[in-house]
Amino acid sequence: MKLHNIHNYVVHMLYILLLTCICILGETTRAPFDLVESESELVAGFNTEYPTVYFSLFFMAEYSNIIALSEVASISFYCS
Repeated sequence: MKLHNIHNYVVHMLYILLLTCICILGETTRAPFDLVESESELVAGFNTEYPTVYFSLFFMAEYSNIIALSEVASISFYCS
């Protein structure tokens, strides 16, 4: 393979990796894509909405989504 073709491949993969990272941040509702909280939620937050077990399940589901998307990104970019 010529060096020029390899360079094009790497440049395109970096663009795709950047877009994938932005999409993962948007999908997992991390900064800067997270929703702004109102003042009433800043006082108590969603601690008042969920009891302890549901609150922990809510965050376990959120972080398992982050782990799953990280695994997909790792497999697609490091195994190709």
